[in-house]
Amino acid sequence: MCASSARQTGSCWQDEGSFPAVHISHPAASEDSSVYYLLLWSENLQRRYFFMQKNENDLFSRIFESSREFKKVTTITTCAMFGALSVVLGYYSFKVTPNLKIGFGSIPNMLVDYIFGPVVGCLFGGAMDVIKFMMKPDGGFMPGFTFNAMLAAFIYGLFFYKKNLTLPRILTAKLVVIVLCNIILGTYWLTLLNGKGFLAILPARAIKNLIQWPVDSVIFFLVAKTLEQAGVFKLIFHAGSRGRR
Repeated sequence: MCASSARQTGSCWQDEGSFPAVHISHPAASEDSSVYYLLLWSENLQRRYFFMQKNENDLFSRIFESSREFKKVTTITTCAMFGALSVVLGYYSFKVTPNLKIGFGSIPNMLVDYIFGPVVGCLFGGAMDVIKFMMKPDGGFMPGFTFNAMLAAFIYGLFFYKKNLTLPRILTAKLVVIVLCNIILGTYWLTLLNGKGFLAILPARAIKNLIQWPVDSVIFFLVAKTLEQAGVFKLIFHAGSRGRR
């Protein structure tokens, strides 16, 4: 072995007084690494718990803040204005394809959810559903659809209230509402009205809503950003802060 080393390097490690490195794991080293990874895991767990606790506190605080919006006169006047606008826009819609219908009646409702939060938006959505049915009845009245309107508004409020309106946020909120309120609950309410099987009408409704999902999201995003750039939201928020004083 020394001869082969001498042929390759010109010297023998025995002559140089050095020895090849041999790594032997000491039990204390493995114990130290285990303690290190345990502490690292504990720290990550604490961070996740703190992050979840912070998000939970933020969620409940925004719900509470939304309930306080009723104290402002601006809330009542703005909701009345958006309610009238929702009724008018509800009469204007057009079909692009048999499965794609573009309407604008829901945009004022979502703006209320964004401006005043889930509590105000929930009550506003339920009231508008009843008002629109009274003005333009379409079959028998189904309280389940009113519940859907309130639940959808509450979800939108949780996603939008006191948050920056971005397209991914709008797409996510829309998807949650479409799956929960439209595809699942809406299909169930229709089975109670029409007597048809749930699975029989579910695929068609799912396809229709999923096609509509990105279109409605982009339209609301463009309208909201246009109003934001025009200073409409800032004017409403400023009037609300003055009304609280």
